Amino acid sequence: MPSKSDYDEDEPSKRRSFSKTDDVEFEPINPLPRDKDKMSMKNINCDDFSRYALNCTMEAALEYNSSRKAPPMPAKIIDWCKAIRHLTNCAIDWNSECREVTESHFNEESIKGHMHVVDNVCDDEWFLSLQEQRFVDVL
Repeated sequence: MPSKSDYDEDEPSKRRSFSKTDDVEFEPINPLPRDKDKMSMKNINCDDFSRYALNCTMEAALEYNSSRKAPPMPAKIIDWCKAIRHLTNCAIDWNSECREVTESHFNEESIKGHMHVVDNVCDDEWFLSLQEQRFVDVL
């Protein structure tokens, strides 16, 4: 558990204020396509799944500003949610665009799990306010 000294208010780099999710611009989750004729084309290079997956992971790590894959500390929940949304959209985009041209794909059940986290954690105002209160209580 972090101590009060971990969040020294005099040091700006350690201060974190929460903003309500209404103030935060989230990347919307693209629904899983049911009909291949309704898929939008994003010009993904479907020849290199490993590079695409690595790029998505690195972009998400930059959003979260961490390489940790564990659930975040309360102060990082908004950034963590942005990263989860980004990873989810990357996977949906690849599977939608490259399904017909490669056997490499993201696991559909994993995508659904990420979508569940977004719906039940990242979009849950009560949960986010509870995390904000935990962060404030530590201070």
